[in-house]
Amino acid sequence: ASWRGAMVPNDRIADLPRSYRLAAHALRRAPAHAYRQGLLDEADLLLVALLTGHPDTDRARSTRLVLGGLDDHLLASIDAHIATGSADAAAARLGVHPQTLRHRLRRTRELTGRDPRRPWDRLVLEVALVARSA
Repeated sequence: ASWRGAMVPNDRIADLPRSYRLAAHALRRAPAHAYRQGLLDEADLLLVALLTGHPDTDRARSTRLVLGGLDDHLLASIDAHIATGSADAAAARLGVHPQTLRHRLRRTRELTGRDPRRPWDRLVLEVALVARSA
């Protein structure tokens, strides 16, 4: 039997009811491919809340969690990769060598734990980029 769970942040005690509501909601609503090794992280919980209109959603926190450690070059590279669907096309769009773009995507994976080749992670990244610019 496989199990599924959600990692909730180590928040203040006053924030635990909200974290529990987000986790319970995401466990009911998240698609099977959202789980990495049976777990959803806080960014996953917030994305599910945002996509389903849950009242505890926090767009700004979600964006910080997903994109917080990325510089402008990495953000532009992810945006171009999502828009074009390939490293070569994204590199051409940005005017950089394809290997440069692939390096930036690897660096993004290291910093965020999100792989833009994985559908759920690509959605998390894309929604965070859109929410960041909104």
